[in-house]
Amino acid sequence: GCDSVVTLTLSLMGVDPTIINQGPFCEGDDIVLEAANAPNGSTFSWTGPNGFSSSSKKITLPNASEDMSGTYTLVMDVNGMASAPISSEVIVNTKQEITLTEEIDFGQYYMLGGQKLTESGTYTETFPSKVTGCDSTVTLHLSVKEFDPNSIENNGPLCEGETLQFTTDNAADNVTFSWSGPNGFSSTEM
Repeated sequence: GCDSVVTLTLSLMGVDPTIINQGPFCEGDDIVLEAANAPNGSTFSWTGPNGFSSSSKKITLPNASEDMSGTYTLVMDVNGMASAPISSEVIVNTKQEITLTEEIDFGQYYMLGGQKLTESGTYTETFPSKVTGCDSTVTLHLSVKEFDPNSIENNGPLCEGETLQFTTDNAADNVTFSWSGPNGFSSTEM
């Protein structure tokens, strides 16, 4: 006898299975993959990164992280006939989380997003990414130096007829002052 080779192309009832992948995903999202074009009575065998496996038609992996990125493969079985493996690439993009610590002088402001900040505190702003679709979060710890009236200096002692000048380097340029003194003196000049 002679051996013969037979090549058989198998189609599952004329339906080609596909994977619905709604990625890319952001860190913390749910990864959802689903077998599409599955005939009734199909069974499913999924494999993926980190030893992942499942027998569900639709899989949901909560709280996506970068290490969940990779190739997910599905084999569908109908009445004992297995499909060829099909794969889908899952991409999980990281969210950027940035923490800043800043200090400004009394009377100055700090811009964060659309906020003009003038008081000490912790502020958070979320910025959408046009590249990955994942939001970035900036947390700002802002400290505003309080104005110290003891930081005001003068050019004294003076002799009669000389001009008295007050100065400080403890306030921003846009701060206004209201001075008062003996004999009804008042001024807003610095």
